[in-house]
Amino acid sequence: MAPMAAHLLEIHGGGSSSHRARQLDAHMIETAQLVLCLTREHRKAVVSRVPGANRYTFTLKEFARLVRNLRDSAEPSPAALDLAGWTALAATRRGYFPVGPDGDDVVDPYGRDDATYQRSFDEILYAVADIVGSRT
Repeated sequence: MAPMAAHLLEIHGGGSSSHRARQLDAHMIETAQLVLCLTREHRKAVVSRVPGANRYTFTLKEFARLVRNLRDSAEPSPAALDLAGWTALAATRRGYFPVGPDGDDVVDPYGRDDATYQRSFDEILYAVADIVGSRT
């Protein structure tokens, strides 16, 4: 993990010491209930490897946008669905909710300045907050 990414994670209460990068393989994709990618190119690579994964592979920002809009519609009740339920419902709603001006990609900070790492971290943080329903 890049030092700035580790720093941002740690100051927000996370830990980076146990982080280990690993290659995504077909078995991981096939056995997942949900695959979240940071860019549309990553999503395309996942779905190219396992075409059936299209039903449960999203960019992080896409999934956050879909879940936020579904939650705002209050149908079905958020408490009535588990992860598989949210994933299946989100897949049926692709195209219903417009993509924001920044698209569905999280900015890639690798090799860039600290401000870009902060921007990337914020994009991830806001998307996750939308998914878990804690963003105000």
